[in-house]
Formats: sequence, structure tokens, C-alpha cells
Amino acid sequence: MDDLGRRLRRIRKSRNLSIYEVERRTGMHFSTISKYERNERQPSLEILRELAAVYEVPVTALIADITDLEAVLPPRVAAVARDLLERPELLEAAERLAAMTGDQVRALLAFLERLGVAPARPPRAPLQGAGAAPEGRGEEPGPSGP
Repeated sequence: MDDLGRRLRRIRKSRNLSIYEVERRTGMHFSTISKYERNERQPSLEILRELAAVYEVPVTALIADITDLEAVLPPRVAAVARDLLERPELLEAAERLAAMTGDQVRALLAFLERLGVAPARPPRAPLQGAGAAPEGRGEEPGPSGP
């Protein structure tokens, strides 16, 4: 299980930030930041917000353990969340994808397929209630007429 201090250090390092750069950006003394990362002190929620802003991650990336997420999220969503937590550089890409229209996403997926980039996971099933029945469970057309 990953604790808060380890997450703080891992995310800071994944952003290629030295403890002194975080000190400069936040005004916190480097020894205080170090104590947070070694679990010798617990940061307040306000401090976590400040660190999250510097690291350009949501506060939840600092406080949510992946096992907490896996307990409440569907397995596929938890796997993506794990990727985002473990590789914060993916966050910008995810934010850009979230801002795209459906047509833009489909065009990007087609482009990736032409490049030979295979999906990391199997394609997702259509959502129920979104006008598509799950594969193999579609209804046969009924008789037409009044």
C-alpha cells in the first residue's frame, strides 16, 4: 500500500521537480516538504491543494490510494486511474481527450490504428441505455405493423 508521503515524493519526482523547486514555488521550507514525504508530518488539506497545484494533479491523486479506487471503481476504470496516478504525464493527454468531440476522438483512434498502435485494453462495450444493446444481447426485430 502506498502512503501519503511516498505518493507526494513519487509525484514530485515524476514532475522532475527538486524539493528546492517546490520550496520556491510554495514558500514552504524544504525540510517541511521533506517531513511530509517521510510521513513525519501530515499536511493540511490546504497544503495538499497547494502541492497539487504545483504538481498539476488533482488533490485526489495525492490522497487516494489505488487500492481505495479499485474498491469502488469498475476494474477497467480503476486500471486507467492507476495509470494516471502512476504516470502523471498522462494527465494532460487525458484532459485533452476529455475536451475532444466524439468525431475528434474517433479520428484520433483511426489515426492510431493506422500507425499500428494497438489498444492497451480491449475496446469497451457500448453503454446500455445509450441506444445500443450489449453485444450478443440485441433483440430480434419484432413483427412490423399496427
